[in-house]
Amino acid sequence: MVCEDQRATGWINVFFSSTNFMNAAQATVVRAFGLGTVAWALWLDLDKKKIRVWHYDACVVTPLTWNEDGITECAFVTRAFYRGKAVNQLQMHLKDGMGFSADSSFSSTLVFANDLPTNEGEEVYRIVTVFFGHEGNEISPAGIEPVYDTGCPFPTSGIVKPAVTNTRVDMSPHGQSNVARNIWTVI
Repeated sequence: MVCEDQRATGWINVFFSSTNFMNAAQATVVRAFGLGTVAWALWLDLDKKKIRVWHYDACVVTPLTWNEDGITECAFVTRAFYRGKAVNQLQMHLKDGMGFSADSSFSSTLVFANDLPTNEGEEVYRIVTVFFGHEGNEISPAGIEPVYDTGCPFPTSGIVKPAVTNTRVDMSPHGQSNVARNIWTVI
């Protein structure tokens, strides 16, 4: 990838190589053909000021808002561990927070480069994270920011699916597995 600003090109190259993004991206695309849908989403470590891209399988991906142009908001439900106990993590990538608000002590914006244009007045994405214990009660793990304003007007998650119409579920934002499609063709 190349940008007009050489600093941006350098940052992208360092990011891709330090996170092993390209190898993981290849595996993600392969899984998309097998599962029908996979996703990428930004993951931020605010203490270390690091960005990662997490890869999710279809079973944990829940599109929230979509139309014929694609998915604009998505949720991911995963298993995590807090103080040695399994918890469920719900992380939503929402455009302008969909009414969620956080007081100023929870809201921040991570800046990685100077002199980048801002999009004041434009809706931006928030990453909202909620944890639930084994009995379904909400818990607040230390060090986790429940609402993070990314300052980014572009989606912070993305769905990867084969360019094949989902003939199993009408109007679904999920793709269709090429494996399942081929099995049905044979039968």
